[in-house]
Amino acid sequence: MIARLAGIALSALMVTVSPARAGDLHCTGVFTDQRKPGLSLGICDLTKISPDDFEKIVGVCGEPNGFDEDANKTTCNVVGLGAHKKNFPGINVVRRILSVKRVDP
Repeated sequence: MIARLAGIALSALMVTVSPARAGDLHCTGVFTDQRKPGLSLGICDLTKISPDDFEKIVGVCGEPNGFDEDANKTTCNVVGLGAHKKNFPGINVVRRILSVKRVDP
């Protein structure tokens, strides 16, 4: 009886939880160009994006801040495809941009 109840509870959990699509990465922050490390937005490394994806981000978020610069204060949210960066916990490498939007304060 207990095993059956546990199975029902597990089934209910599986129905109510909808996992994100594999590979979708959500990044929120200010678009920054850190010279040697490259382009970033929040916890995401955007160095490997295409020139077209770069232009999409610039069109919504503005030009990236340079090293030691604080000119651009626009906070943006980017959803992209990629993977976690090996040997760098919490950092994601985005390879393709799916959507970009400005986050209002």
